Amino acid sequence: YMAGALVQISLALYFATVLSFRTRLSAFYKGAMFFPFLINGIAIGFIFKFFYTRGFVLDSVLRMVGIPIEKLPFWLRDTAINNWSLVATSVWKYMGQNMVLFAGAIMSIDPTLYEAAAIDGANRWHQFRYIILPGISTVLTLNIILSITGSLSAFEPPYVITSMGGNGTATYFIKMHQTAHVQNKVGLACAM
Repeated sequence: YMAGALVQISLALYFATVLSFRTRLSAFYKGAMFFPFLINGIAIGFIFKFFYTRGFVLDSVLRMVGIPIEKLPFWLRDTAINNWSLVATSVWKYMGQNMVLFAGAIMSIDPTLYEAAAIDGANRWHQFRYIILPGISTVLTLNIILSITGSLSAFEPPYVITSMGGNGTATYFIKMHQTAHVQNKVGLACAM
């Protein structure tokens, strides 16, 4: 989940940077990327449980591309890939929230700085590195903190998708839930 948080921040920053400048349908793309954040986490869990089920949505799409089903892994049973499947679910849900925060910070930067940098010969990478990153450093820090705390407190995707963290997908909060409600050790769960 920590690695997924870094991927999530990177993708959100990329999309926010691209969509903050004059791009066709940028408002539509921002809305489409933000929409998953508005969906209830339990509903997303059930959607992705169906999405990752053997022979259903993801497998059907990959078969249409030409990959035979025998070569596809079991997305939720294979311990080498099941946590990455859950991370992809969380990245899909929370990337839009981070992107909107980044886009708001990028739009608050004075546009004359970009013009001055372009006149001085700065390309898009230089504008990003020397204007955008320093201008959004506080929002970047906030998003990193929110993503890390979110990855540490992940509960809904592994609980719903893998039926209480099965096949090695249990997170710390699922372990606390199991300690309190399955093993009936409420005091130990409170200490956790």
